[in-house]
Amino acid sequence: MPAHIEVYYNGDETAEFWIEKPVLRVGSNESCDVLIRSSLVASHAATIQYRDGGYVVHNRTESPLMLAERTIAPGASESWQDRETLLVAPDVSVCLVIDGSAAPTRQARDNTVLKAYQQKREIERAEQQAIEEQKSDEQQAAGEAKQEKASLDPQLLVGGVCFVLALLMLGGIGFMLLKPPAAQSGDPLATPPNIPAELLKYKSEMPSDLVIYLQEAQQAVQRGDATLARRRLHRLRAELARQTTERGELTINRNGQMFDYGPSLTRYINYYLAQVEER
Repeated sequence: MPAHIEVYYNGDETAEFWIEKPVLRVGSNESCDVLIRSSLVASHAATIQYRDGGYVVHNRTESPLMLAERTIAPGASESWQDRETLLVAPDVSVCLVIDGSAAPTRQARDNTVLKAYQQKREIERAEQQAIEEQKSDEQQAAGEAKQEKASLDPQLLVGGVCFVLALLMLGGIGFMLLKPPAAQSGDPLATPPNIPAELLKYKSEMPSDLVIYLQEAQQAVQRGDATLARRRLHRLRAELARQTTERGELTINRNGQMFDYGPSLTRYINYYLAQVEER
């Protein structure tokens, strides 16, 4: 992915703009390249300029802007470094992210690719929200069912419990026979730090979006950037949930056997999320 601008409302990322030309206008006016839909943001709040291999931001408002911990006076300019955040309103900030080359990269003359990418991100966020709401509903239903079960006479449940246990035992045997093998001790996919490199050997068998998000999450983890790693790991988790919902088991062919890599990828995400969220 080329250099891009991420827009945050109340701390949550809601839009992303690829940098496709050397000068970009930032503001709430529809003509701006980085459009921020907030009445608190000036129609033309700032101008971003690519110059001498880096970026400079110009304050176009009549009030000071905060870039990281530096103040940009009205009409003044400041060098903008990778992953620094520019506060353009009390609840709106924009972040410059440079992965690879900092130079602007044109994607399509009519921005078709960019628009498709933004629409895709919006769909992903909506799907993730739906998954979270579904989990909440399931937890609530489980709690109500537990209360109802507790109110029943235990003696009436003995026969039902035995029957259910028998079904579970039979079903478990069948499931073990049909389910692709999981990672065993000593397997690279059983150790979180080794999981990305091992999985990416089979990237041609994996969904392309999942591959991209895994690569970007691993880059942030290797750089030690806790904030970026946390954001990308959550994005990877959402994509994994979406792919699992659509496809069921996610498998690759390892040594002639179909291997379910979903649990290994989940282990990787949880392992590093636990680390970055402690910082």
